[in-house]
Amino acid sequence: MLIKYGGASCDLNHGFISCLWTDPDKRRKGHAKRVLRKCIKWAEENKTTIDLSACPYRDRPMSLKQLVKFYSSLGFKETRRGIDSVHLEYKPRTTQGVSNV
Repeated sequence: MLIKYGGASCDLNHGFISCLWTDPDKRRKGHAKRVLRKCIKWAEENKTTIDLSACPYRDRPMSLKQLVKFYSSLGFKETRRGIDSVHLEYKPRTTQGVSNV
């Protein structure tokens, strides 16, 4: 398996991704970016926000700082950080700056 995830859910108003992980021997080949780009495309098409929860795994392939840099490069914005996790959000370009309230 190339990519594992702890969970994902969505409806037409909101998406959630938790614990995306790539097998160590498959890392740095763009697999996670491809999966996330498909999620982003879906969010853009459906004008839907995605919340993402990320944390380093036991083998510590990336620090929290590196995780934020990785997800930020795809358009996610950090919303909060814990001791061992970070939460980020992706808002489609069509709704950025527009309140969903």
